[in-house]
Amino acid sequence: MEQASHVPELKPTGNRLLALTKKVFRIATPPRVSTSSSSSIASLEQGLTPDVVVERLESQGFAREAPRFTDQANDKTRDAAFRSTRSPSTRMTEYEGLNELARALLPKVRKGDRLAKAFYEHLTFVGAREYDQSVKGLAAYWKSYLDADPANKLCIGALITGSEYTRNPNAIKSDVYVLDRILRQLFPTDEDYKKYSDRFFINDLSKIDLDDEAHYKMIFVDDQMLSGNQMGWSMGRMIADDKWPKLKEHMDRVEINLLVASHNQLQNGLRLPGLSESGEDETIKIKGFIRANKDTSGVGLPGDPDGESVRTRKGYKQLRSRPDADAFIANIYSSGDYDYEYVLEKIFQDGRYGLVPHIANIVSPYSHDRGLVSRWAQICQLQKQM
Repeated sequence: MEQASHVPELKPTGNRLLALTKKVFRIATPPRVSTSSSSSIASLEQGLTPDVVVERLESQGFAREAPRFTDQANDKTRDAAFRSTRSPSTRMTEYEGLNELARALLPKVRKGDRLAKAFYEHLTFVGAREYDQSVKGLAAYWKSYLDADPANKLCIGALITGSEYTRNPNAIKSDVYVLDRILRQLFPTDEDYKKYSDRFFINDLSKIDLDDEAHYKMIFVDDQMLSGNQMGWSMGRMIADDKWPKLKEHMDRVEINLLVASHNQLQNGLRLPGLSESGEDETIKIKGFIRANKDTSGVGLPGDPDGESVRTRKGYKQLRSRPDADAFIANIYSSGDYDYEYVLEKIFQDGRYGLVPHIANIVSPYSHDRGLVSRWAQICQLQKQM
C-alpha cells in the first residue's frame, strides 16, 4: 500500500475523537484486486443507461462494481449530510465522515491491525450518489419488465415494514424507504401509477394468476442484507401463507433486489429452510445494483485467532453477519450492526464506547419521519381503491 501524506493520527481527548478539522487530507489508496473478468465496469460511475442496467442485472445479477472507500474519502464533492447517534445534534457531510473514518483507520492499518486493514481496503459505502443511482437503476429494471409485455405483472414485497408478515409492524425500516425512492422514479404522479395499477402490486398477489409463470415476478426489496434472517423470516411467512398456495410451486419467479449485494449473495442467493413444495430448502436468487467489494481476509469470522466478537453496551456481539460473510457494507441512510458498526467498535475501542468515528453509527432519517415514505403510503392507498 502506498504511503499517505498529511494524515494526522487522531488521538482521543477524554472519551471522544478530536474534532474533524477542515484541512484536506489525501488518503492512501490500496491496490484494487480484480475478482472478475467483468471488473471493467468499475470505471462506469455515470452513464449507465437503462438498457445497460437491465441487461447486466438480467445476465450477471449486478449493474456496477462498488466504489473504493479511499476514493470516496478524498472526494470533497460528497456533500450529502448525515447525523450520527454519537452526536445527534451534529450534522456532517458524507466527505467529512468518510475522511474522518479513513484518517482514524490509517494508524491502525500501519500498525498491522488485521481487522482495520481488511475494513480499510474493502469497505463498501453506498453514499448518496450511489444510492440515488441504485434506486433509479432498479426502477428501470422493474419498468423494463412491465413494458416488455402488456401481460406482465409485478408484485413487490416490502415485508419488514407495516405488513402482516413482519415482527415490527409499527417501525419504518429500510425496505419501505428504498421502495418509496423507487416508486418516486416509477410513478411520479398518480396518473403514472394508474396506467400500471392492474399490473403492479405491493405485498398483494391476489390479482396475479400464479400458474401463469411466464407473466409475473415476485420481487422482495431492501437496501442491503446482512444475515438475511429478518428478510428471510418475513419472506418465509408470506410464501407459506395459505392465501398463496401456488407460490411455492413457482419459486423461480421470486427474487430479491438490493441496492448492494456481496459476491456470496449474488452467487448463492438466500436459503429459506423447508419452503419448497416438497418441504426441502428453497434458494431465492439475489440481484443487487452494486456488487460490493470482496473481502477474503477471513477476519472476524469463526476461527479467527484475533476474535470474532466485541463487547458493546448490549453485551458481547459477533462481528460478522454470517460464517461466510465476504463484505463490509453500509450506506448513508443506514449503518448496519454486523459487518460494520460492531467491526468499528472492535477496531477502535473494544468496549470503550466513545472512540468510534461519527459515521460508524448513522441515524436513519426515515425511522422518525414518515414524510420520507409518503409516496409508498400513497401508492398503497391507491392500490386499495383499485
